[in-house]
Amino acid sequence: MTLSPALRFLRTLAFALLAAALGGCAVTVPHIEGVLWQPDNENVSPKGKWDQLGVSHLLVQWSVVDGIAFIEGTGLAPSAKPPDWSRIGAEPWARVRRSTSSHKCPLPWPGCLSQ
Repeated sequence: MTLSPALRFLRTLAFALLAAALGGCAVTVPHIEGVLWQPDNENVSPKGKWDQLGVSHLLVQWSVVDGIAFIEGTGLAPSAKPPDWSRIGAEPWARVRRSTSSHKCPLPWPGCLSQ
């Protein structure tokens, strides 16, 4: 019995789908260690479920931008909407906090590490 090209295609597709279902289609997700946040006046409240991807590190790119300070004690103009550092520090994706700031540790929560 000779099958038409369309039927051969459907048979091949069925076998491929069956093989995929029986063999499992494992997807490897790369390890994501952290997220980078660049605060500005439009982005003072980072939110997400990055911990579901395995994220546990938060890197704050800067604490001052364009002469506006997102932390206290810089002597510069404060942000009109300062970040809620307590809430951010309690996020599961911010268990390890880092900053690229030249200040000792601009982020006011325990576990903050300056680089």
